Amino acid sequence: MKQNLKDKYVILVPVYKDKLTHNENLVIQNLFELYNKNQIKIICPKHLQLPAALEQCDAERFDPLFFENISGYNKLLLSHEFYQRFENYKFMLIHQLDAYLFKDELDFWCDLDYDYIGAPWLRDERFIAKLFRSKKVKNRDIIFNKVGNGGLSLRKVNAFLSFFQDHQNSVKAYIHHNLFGIEDVFWSVIAPKYTSFKIPDVTTASRFSLDRKPNLGMKINNSELPFGCHGFEKNKTKGFWKNYINGLE
Repeated sequence: MKQNLKDKYVILVPVYKDKLTHNENLVIQNLFELYNKNQIKIICPKHLQLPAALEQCDAERFDPLFFENISGYNKLLLSHEFYQRFENYKFMLIHQLDAYLFKDELDFWCDLDYDYIGAPWLRDERFIAKLFRSKKVKNRDIIFNKVGNGGLSLRKVNAFLSFFQDHQNSVKAYIHHNLFGIEDVFWSVIAPKYTSFKIPDVTTASRFSLDRKPNLGMKINNSELPFGCHGFEKNKTKGFWKNYINGLE
């Protein structure tokens, strides 16, 4: 049966608190201007009172433990339960509150039919060394120029469900050994070793989203804004994104 527009994708906004900041309200207002509220769902803890700006959106609620810290959130996005909840959609767009969309291009990116897309980790040796400074991690360049960051990411639901069906033990081992503890590193670097995960190259991913080193990303994009960005409040990038996001504080 042919899927209609509603079934093609769902936009998922993780929320763990009952009040939004000025910049977060800016993000939500922009999202509502680009997409209908019935295409957006809030993923949040059970019993959370949603912020007023989000009360008109449907909520998908999960165990509060998944929202207590970054480790819990990573486990949620490494769980079969999470993707199974959205099995009626072909794609999900994870849109964290520190992400921002510049264009209405979601249909375009869905039609490219990648299994996973996120902002590429453009090479920055100082950042990577700091992020993965651990006795357990000997190869600190593992994510240089890989695709990509999960904060604004498009995921093909069936591809993720199929991975859990065939490689559940690899997910459990990753979580158990806490290699990095980061879900997007798993889907970007580890998962493709087990299966033919379809992930775009750095140039294509830069047109989808930028995170760190946006100046370098814009050069790759020939000065054209991507579909969106992630991490616009980071100290090293806020000044850059203020040129493109009106009202950003």
